[in-house]
Amino acid sequence: MKKIRRHLRELLALTLNTQQIAYIGREADPNFDIEEITGFGAHIVIPRKVAADAIIRYFSEQDRLIHLCSVLFQLDGKGGSGGIIELRRFRPLELALLESGYSFDKELHRFVRTQEERKTDDWGYLKEGEEYRLTFMSIDVVGSSEYIHTNLKVDIENTLRNLHNWLRSFIEAENGRLWYWHGDGGLATFLEEKGTNSALRCGLKILGNLPIFNMEHNELQYENDLRLRMGVHYGTARYDSDTARIQSDDIQQSIHIESKYCPPNAIVVSESAFYLAAPE
Repeated sequence: MKKIRRHLRELLALTLNTQQIAYIGREADPNFDIEEITGFGAHIVIPRKVAADAIIRYFSEQDRLIHLCSVLFQLDGKGGSGGIIELRRFRPLELALLESGYSFDKELHRFVRTQEERKTDDWGYLKEGEEYRLTFMSIDVVGSSEYIHTNLKVDIENTLRNLHNWLRSFIEAENGRLWYWHGDGGLATFLEEKGTNSALRCGLKILGNLPIFNMEHNELQYENDLRLRMGVHYGTARYDSDTARIQSDDIQQSIHIESKYCPPNAIVVSESAFYLAAPE
């Protein structure tokens, strides 16, 4: 983070005035008070370098520093206290963030951990204990308990393992995450309101390609084609890095509508998700 702090300090001190620095600090944290932090009185002019040092100290923790950078980039070109914020020579800071594994997501309007090498369950920005609005898709293998009567245990385990990996590829292709999988079912999660359309696209692709999975990756007896049912619901959950422990009423709702109302090889959608879905 040292490199990020250095380039951020230079960017703030060279391109913004003290009022703008104070404004950005308040936008990032309403409790930010530049006069209190610097020790300058209300009627004393605070040098911009002093203001830049103060805001860096205040947001010194890694997550808070990245949040400050996100707010700064969001406000570029916009008006605020002290005039229009124009970030000049911001590329060194952007490169330092990239080197540390952060890139600016234009849809989310924030810096997130890059996901190219490894897709993380938090999408690079969800915070422990914070509540988020998400789209949940409960997935279940229909009648899996019956497989043991006509199939070897090893064939069942291999098939369900193949299914797990196969489903994950479709889910992550739509920027979703498979938060947990319990052998014959699990929970996929998609970001915010736009995640509803992503979940539905994902579910339709899964069902459309399921016959191919059964031909190529199903190791069960011929008569045991896998069948799936899915329940999609939009709501909230509090994030935990141990995603298998995450529970909420809305997650339970996705499981409930899938198990009670969904026929085999179909998707059932709750009212909250239905109204967010695109017309097509």
